[in-house]
Amino acid sequence: MTNAHLFKIKWPIDDTEIVIRVEFDTWNFLQKYRPNEFLKLFTVHEVLNNPNRIFSGLNRLYSDTNSHLCIVGQPQTWQRYIKKNEIVIIPFPSNHVFLVFLNERKSISEFRAEKADRDDPLSPENWENRYGELLWKKMNL
Repeated sequence: MTNAHLFKIKWPIDDTEIVIRVEFDTWNFLQKYRPNEFLKLFTVHEVLNNPNRIFSGLNRLYSDTNSHLCIVGQPQTWQRYIKKNEIVIIPFPSNHVFLVFLNERKSISEFRAEKADRDDPLSPENWENRYGELLWKKMNL
């Protein structure tokens, strides 16, 4: 029995199927205390299934993150709560990208929207200094 919600995706680097984990503790916390963050899990799923960039190695001070990955996408929409139990679907900002961070166990450690890079609008701002290596990029956009 697993202690996580699982997303099966086709890994674009080698076309294999891999399993991405969202730990139950994270899932339950977001669902109970951060409903708008919980809704972003739908965006996470979309980005994992349709990435534009995959980076390895996060350049973070005091942290060994060489085996961590950052999956980047630009979804068309995302969902937001406007009132309790009332959800709207709004356009995703065109000058932003959505990032999903995976640890070495392929568990989601973070996810968020960030400004897109001016020179490469499918990557996060200042990506050259923030990540170790660009592992993969979508070629046919």
